[in-house]
Amino acid sequence: MSHENTVFQKAFNSVNVENWRESCHHGYKRKEFYWERDQQMDKLPDRFVINLEDDSDDSNESESELERESNDVAVELE
Repeated sequence: MSHENTVFQKAFNSVNVENWRESCHHGYKRKEFYWERDQQMDKLPDRFVINLEDDSDDSNESESELERESNDVAVELE
């Protein structure tokens, strides 16, 4: 038997029922964690806008909507 097979066999034989149960439980917990995170990601919008202009109180009130939109950056999410 090769050295790798011997090491693998020793490691495999050292796993008991409790080790296996804990490993499975850990796997299920991780699966649930990522399942929840995936559900939250699905609720996010596919696009959001970041206004690059200063949003101070002394802004020009007569500014047109088109001028304001020209200062926005749209980010598409995949």
